[in-house]
Amino acid sequence: MKRPRRDLPLGIIGSLGAVTVMYVAASLVVTGLVPASSLDPQAPMSAAFLTRGMPATSRVVAIGSIFSLMGTALCSLLGQPRILFRMAKDGLIPSSFASIDPKSQIPVFSTLITGVAAAVLALLVDGEALMDLISIGTLVAFCMVSAGLLFHRYQLSTCKEHPPSTCSLCCCLLLKAPTTWISVFTLSCLIASTGSKLAWNVPIIVLAFLAAFSSAAVLSCLPQRPAGYTLEAGTVEVDIQSQDQREAHVFLCPFVPWVPCLSIAVNIHLMTGLSFGAWLRLAIWTAAGILLRWIYQSTQSHRVTF
Repeated sequence: MKRPRRDLPLGIIGSLGAVTVMYVAASLVVTGLVPASSLDPQAPMSAAFLTRGMPATSRVVAIGSIFSLMGTALCSLLGQPRILFRMAKDGLIPSSFASIDPKSQIPVFSTLITGVAAAVLALLVDGEALMDLISIGTLVAFCMVSAGLLFHRYQLSTCKEHPPSTCSLCCCLLLKAPTTWISVFTLSCLIASTGSKLAWNVPIIVLAFLAAFSSAAVLSCLPQRPAGYTLEAGTVEVDIQSQDQREAHVFLCPFVPWVPCLSIAVNIHLMTGLSFGAWLRLAIWTAAGILLRWIYQSTQSHRVTF
């Protein structure tokens, strides 16, 4: 790869686009063979061909699905150990995860831990519960990435030379809006998953999209200059990074803040369709991660002190 800073993001976006087109095409084929209400949720494609009297094609599709799952698992076993390796290098987790085999240059310990953990979860945890946990964890991660992009482009810094003002408070509120309504709608989604989906989801979705577009509209109206601009407002300085200020051969997300705000709203909409159990397992998993992180950090601080 000659220019990874440019080619890698374009490759990721192109791959996602191609996979999306193939998924849509496969869905159209399946729903054209069998009515959507008659599809088997466990194996819709192979069951659809079997219903139409094509058992040989059904077997081929089933075998292809198995190899597809193996490929997905292999990609996870290649990617997740590298994430653990980087976290260990940054001091977030024990340094043993950063150990590399001198011959193959592979993080062997991280790979073994990832493989064993995946095998244990697949063996002991219910498949539907595990899929819901993966789905909600992925959607929450997408929300955090989108919110992080907003904070990266529109940064706040305190300034003690000016007294507080209404304008400064408004700037703080508007620029902090994405994380504020993420928290509010997360709680709303949790309430919605315990009650009537029709009664709760519609107003939540409407409010989420209104919040997304209002936040995007406010952020897009802030002054932008090619070299960057600092807007002083009472006790707050808003450091505006121009969206047109691009380095050579570097990919930047286009149409900011509209794309990240819309991404957060869509992810919230998808999270409203998950069950209360998914939210509960996410809370337990997050609490366990925070607890382990706190214990490790406390241990490291104790070693440094003494």
